[in-house]
Amino acid sequence: MQETNRALIPIPIGHNSVFAPSMRESTILAIFVHGFRGRALSTWLSFPDFLDNRLADPSNDALFYGFRSRPQRLAHMANRLRDDMDMIWRDPSCLGPIAASSISSGDSKKWRSVVFIAHSLGAVVVRRAGIDALTKSLAERSGKGGWAENSTMCLFAPAHSGSNIVKLVGESFPRFTRPVEFLLKIHYPCLADLEKGSDALTRLAEDYEKLPQKVQKLATATRVVFAELDNVVEPPRFKGDPVEDQIKGVGHVDVVKPNSGFLDAIRHVKCVFEKINGPEKD
Repeated sequence: MQETNRALIPIPIGHNSVFAPSMRESTILAIFVHGFRGRALSTWLSFPDFLDNRLADPSNDALFYGFRSRPQRLAHMANRLRDDMDMIWRDPSCLGPIAASSISSGDSKKWRSVVFIAHSLGAVVVRRAGIDALTKSLAERSGKGGWAENSTMCLFAPAHSGSNIVKLVGESFPRFTRPVEFLLKIHYPCLADLEKGSDALTRLAEDYEKLPQKVQKLATATRVVFAELDNVVEPPRFKGDPVEDQIKGVGHVDVVKPNSGFLDAIRHVKCVFEKINGPEKD
């Protein structure tokens, strides 16, 4: 496995987030958003190692975004991501002095698009943030220059249709027992938001429906990937999303953990970049 030569720079955005700048002039910002109790970088295992020699375009900057799974509700996580994205899109120097030194000065460094690669709860957080940003843009008539109008989503095991909370918690807490489920919901309020039929998920679908049809397209995923052995997320498709792909032989957590012998997740992300940039040339 050829490892990336990129620097992994801690940044003051989100929680323990990391910026991995391209060594070339960048046109796209790829943002990885983990799921419930995930970590900004470790959730994705070998994704950083494959950024340059496996993905379609090594000129993409990458940001591994972290957020706390407690004590916030889903809406609070989405609000924070939306605010952080507003800052990043407006002024990339907010990533901090070390990261800023790796970013070209002037308009040449302004990314023309953002690709979100998100897992489970992270997929819901990303979509909630995007729909809110689009709704705000429409209300303020601020045009089409924002990050939400120029973003694409590649979603792995998204929890838009709800989750089996017992199974989700079991993935995160191997010693979990059913009697402590109530206590965990107190410590992790977002778990209530991920239950099938929750107010948070119902409002997400309703707010999507309220968007004008041409704007709805901006809030739909480009690619959705499920795991064959996933018993955590509910499979019904979010309206507008494409027919999902499925990776064989893996479960909810491992679907986003590529290694030298398991490159399926890399291939799906590569397809999204190729759709934006065109196929990779020899």
